[in-house]
Amino acid sequence: MKPKPLMAIAGLAGLLAQPAAAKTDTIPLIASPWGGSMSATQQAASAAQRPAYADANWNHEVCAIAYSFEDVPAEIARRRAALPRNHKYGPDEQEESNRLDELEREAAKHLANIPKCKGQFFRPALESLCRYRAGKNRFCDQLSGETLPGVELVEDEAGFVRGLAWNKVGNLFSQGIAFAPAPWAASEDRRIDLARTDLSGIAYIAATNRAVKAEDGSPAANSVGQWAFSIEMQRLKMADGGDRLTNLSAEFAAKTGMTTSIAEFDQFPQLHFQAYMFDILVADDAATLGLEMRDGTRRRLEQTASFRSVPGNSPTFYTSFASYRIHAIALLSPDEMRMILDPNAAFLTASFAMRLEDGRIDTVTLRTPLTGVADAWKAMNAANLDADRRIRRVLKADGGGV
Repeated sequence: MKPKPLMAIAGLAGLLAQPAAAKTDTIPLIASPWGGSMSATQQAASAAQRPAYADANWNHEVCAIAYSFEDVPAEIARRRAALPRNHKYGPDEQEESNRLDELEREAAKHLANIPKCKGQFFRPALESLCRYRAGKNRFCDQLSGETLPGVELVEDEAGFVRGLAWNKVGNLFSQGIAFAPAPWAASEDRRIDLARTDLSGIAYIAATNRAVKAEDGSPAANSVGQWAFSIEMQRLKMADGGDRLTNLSAEFAAKTGMTTSIAEFDQFPQLHFQAYMFDILVADDAATLGLEMRDGTRRRLEQTASFRSVPGNSPTFYTSFASYRIHAIALLSPDEMRMILDPNAAFLTASFAMRLEDGRIDTVTLRTPLTGVADAWKAMNAANLDADRRIRRVLKADGGGV
């Protein structure tokens, strides 16, 4: 796949979904897989060969947002000056003060990223990002005027991608980064929501990891390279899905113990892979998802998992910036879900081609232990069964039904 330009801006950072906390000290660290088939000797040799664009920076989205807040402190000061100096606020004035407090916190968070906005940036990516932006923005203004101090705009895509891989991915080897996996855990139990019954219960189970220093397990300086798998419950009205979906849900129930429905919604699982890795480095249209068994055998999942933007109802981990995440999603068959829950299954895997630090394209394989997946699956389905029964009881008492 041709390296992609920066995806459209996703908006300001929001709260990121996380499954329930779980201990990580019982699962061995995973050595960084981002070097593909490169040996330690090859990685060390690559680290010593500085490429032309060794300061390649993929913070286009981060920086465009940060610079959009440059005038906000002055705007906050102007609006605060219009409020009563004795702080005796009426309802409207209190609401304005609260809005300014929130805006001040948001501005401080993004303005702190401006020092990161130096190095070599890919001009086409910045053009894509800034094309529809309104208002003053000095970072976007570089496209038609002078560049900011310490910034260079690059049009050589191959050279830029090579430099970015050396600078960011190769740094995982240079810094001795490994990844500490967490056991599978369920997301928050939302109980029942009679206004949106499809949002009731537990939405997904997931296994994440965190970047650490391999020598002592202490946290790494940033989150680049972390990845996650989640199994997410997709819900569709029974009237829309028809008998085929109802029968599929029943097969999942028979083979995996899945709760078939929440109120008037049938449900079925999808497998979602995501990684904190720059999308421009990916050189494939899809990831190959599979399983590694405890005896070393490998089994590939049937459906191709195309890389795409994250669906709106899926959890995202690690970062809110779209260009910092890669996603691949595949629907699961009942037999594949049963295979994931098999006690002899050891790892879920995602394999795809990407640009390595030495400039070559090679396949990387990310492996997530299946520790705790059966317990998390059981807990999710028990909670969803409880939600389904409670909703039906309430509706029955009110004279309705599903």
